[in-house]
Amino acid sequence: MQILDFLTSYQQQSKPYWQDFLKQWREKSVQSGQINQLIFDKLIEFHPQGKHFRGALAYLFYQIAGGKNTKEMLKASVAVELLQTALLITDDVFDNDDVRRGKPTIHRQWQQYFPAHNLDYGKSMALSTSIIVFHLIPLFLQELQFEDSFKQEALTLYCQKTIETIWGEVLDISTPFMSFDQRKGSYANIHKYKTVAYTAVWPILFGVILSGNKDGVFRQKVEQMAEIIGQIFQIQDDILGTFGEEHKTGKANDSDIKDARWTVLVEYFFSKANEADYHQFKTIYEQEEIDDNDVKIVKELFLKYQIKKLAEEKNQKLRQQGLSLIPQITDNFDYQQTLKNLLDYLINREK
Repeated sequence: MQILDFLTSYQQQSKPYWQDFLKQWREKSVQSGQINQLIFDKLIEFHPQGKHFRGALAYLFYQIAGGKNTKEMLKASVAVELLQTALLITDDVFDNDDVRRGKPTIHRQWQQYFPAHNLDYGKSMALSTSIIVFHLIPLFLQELQFEDSFKQEALTLYCQKTIETIWGEVLDISTPFMSFDQRKGSYANIHKYKTVAYTAVWPILFGVILSGNKDGVFRQKVEQMAEIIGQIFQIQDDILGTFGEEHKTGKANDSDIKDARWTVLVEYFFSKANEADYHQFKTIYEQEEIDDNDVKIVKELFLKYQIKKLAEEKNQKLRQQGLSLIPQITDNFDYQQTLKNLLDYLINREK
């Protein structure tokens, strides 16, 4: 199956489950006042705007692992997407972003309510929303009709990967305040924890756990594939964060540079730059504020050394590694084709 068809089908089939769950909690919030209802109204509006890629991964690998209760797994996969929503809202606060998915971020929406203290209020309300969602997920998992041991293992995985993701977030938001030398090499750890953990490892292993498949070799191969998927996803994110078209990505293509993010593009640049260009870049990234002209210079340096091409070539190598793993994970032709299509989708996505 083509992965976009799979995603579309998944989105449609899983929609009733997250809608029912969030609406139930919206109704429960009535007793606490209108402002808490509004939290859920904004959450219900924001949640379906994404691709629901991670939930679809959980659902796909549940089936590849031999899981049979696909209806209940559709419901279970909502937990994966709820975590994604909570983390995005939190990340937007930390990064002080204005736009997410082409619309004002949650904290920017809230800041409109009390202009005198708008930004602090907006951020407080956004973080309150995330905290609620973080705690809704274990309650949601308890309702699932799977063996208790499966649910306990899935809950443990959720806690572990959420903590790891926050570790990566902490590293990411701290990097701009580190010395230049301290930042070097930070890319691998940031994205190991911040992106790979929750983009691929968490949803894929979540699906495998609930399938009941305890084959150690199978799980090892699946986790290797998850690592590859997560790395490809992050590298493409870094490419789009600097070279993406804003009307397609729904977010600015200068914020990574203005925030002095240590992306894979920066890593490749330093492996290629001559001394003069190295120091020019270093001077810009050590400034307290990076302006539009600085962004232009950095992008020109990236172009000079064909950094985008290097990142794309890395993704192609990862894709080949993923392709070699597919027959070790499943001998089902349809699943093999879906996984191949997934790898192609990841390296070609534009948003």
